[in-house]
Amino acid sequence: MKKVRFLLLATLVAMFTSCQKEVVEQGAGDNRPTPTGDTRITIEGEGMIGPATRSSDGKVEFEGGYATGAGLYSGDAKPTVAAYPNPGYEVNYFYGGPESEPQKYDYAQLGSSTFTVPLGGQDHRFRCGFKEKKRELTVNAGTGGSVSPSGTNSYRVEKPISITATPNSGYEFAGWTVTEGDATIENPGSPSTTVTLHKSGSTITANFKSAISVSDYIFVGDNGLIYSKGTRYKVGNVSWRSIAYGNGKYVVAGYDVDQGYITTSTDGTTWTTPQKVGDSQWFAIAYGNGQFVIVGRKYISSSTDGSTWVTPHVIGGEDDLWYDITYGNGKFVTVGYKGIAGSSANGVNWNYNTIYGNGGVTNWYSITYGDGKFVAGGLNGAISTSTNGDNWHLESGDTGSMWTPDAWRGIAYGNGIYIAADGNFKGYSPDAKKWTFHVNGMTTYTSCVRFIKGLFIATGSGISGPAISASADGDKWTTVLELKGESVQDVCGVQ
Repeated sequence: MKKVRFLLLATLVAMFTSCQKEVVEQGAGDNRPTPTGDTRITIEGEGMIGPATRSSDGKVEFEGGYATGAGLYSGDAKPTVAAYPNPGYEVNYFYGGPESEPQKYDYAQLGSSTFTVPLGGQDHRFRCGFKEKKRELTVNAGTGGSVSPSGTNSYRVEKPISITATPNSGYEFAGWTVTEGDATIENPGSPSTTVTLHKSGSTITANFKSAISVSDYIFVGDNGLIYSKGTRYKVGNVSWRSIAYGNGKYVVAGYDVDQGYITTSTDGTTWTTPQKVGDSQWFAIAYGNGQFVIVGRKYISSSTDGSTWVTPHVIGGEDDLWYDITYGNGKFVTVGYKGIAGSSANGVNWNYNTIYGNGGVTNWYSITYGDGKFVAGGLNGAISTSTNGDNWHLESGDTGSMWTPDAWRGIAYGNGIYIAADGNFKGYSPDAKKWTFHVNGMTTYTSCVRFIKGLFIATGSGISGPAISASADGDKWTTVLELKGESVQDVCGVQ
């Protein structure tokens, strides 16, 4: 009887011990059911998240992926043990085996991360780790802009990478393209977007195009040239020198030999037959206060409609040459040869005076109005300013740099800066007092500079370079239109 009681007690103890072991195994996970058996597969490694989960599939979570197959099995089982990287990761190492052969199954050697494991009654231990999967991305910028990031760098796959394209002055973004590899761009039409790498290294390029449409402008030049809305017109044989818009009409002034001519258009495409006005070469035209005013060799004339002109009259001497004219602060102001200057409120009655340069009188070739003052550009880099068009102050003479312009042929104001130009040589200033001078990217020979539709437009000779250039800041210039062999004298914006 005692023997029976002892055997019964021993049986109960064994059952209790077995149950306790199974509860412990479950407690190590998350209380989900586990396979039963007496042979264990353990999976561990760097980046393991929390305790090993002893679920029915034995899933163990890691940073960057997970592995399956951990748990208890019968000794003759042949379970599958596998490692699965998350998107953007890859297996760094995955190996294991019984104590007698700890790297019997090895990802590095076998090239597989899935193993069928005949246990043979032996516990097995596996080690697993994941790493970021990286590939190289090259980001290039096409002509006309820059990119960020730039060049070649290494990035994790399947993780969006921020990219930005920035166009230069005079250009606009024209889209991203994948030129090599299998990268995908979230929004190829946006300058700020993301790119994602996949299986291979990739190269992408930001494309740019000119933001300046020639159809937005009317250019005039020699030999009857009027280039309007993207179409070239030949209007007589006149050397057209200047264009202005007012009262719903474009008016162009110029000369043929010693005779001055005018042509007009209401739409920029149909032009009147050149009309002779006086016996003067007309060099420049401006519009303001309901009047067109033209200036040239000794004469000045005005018109309200661009067709009927006041009899040309002399306001200074018979030898005067008026090179340029502008309108601002209720006045027309004109400048010219040997320091001459004139101002008028109506284009008919004029005040006549002289602007002096370094060492005395100088030739003044260009004038503009902006930020409350008139600014004139002259010979050898001379700059002079006036708030009323009558009293002038010399701001500079020689540029003081290694380059000296022949003369400031064009000058304009816009975007808070003044631009003065003479061919490839240019200067820019925020106040017309302190100037920055250098050579960069304009026309070979500059006839004028205008500020139109948010851009500085420089016109000139196309003999060995672009006839027309544009800039938003006066520093970086881009070609608008090449008319090689032709000289473009002036420009007007299409209204």
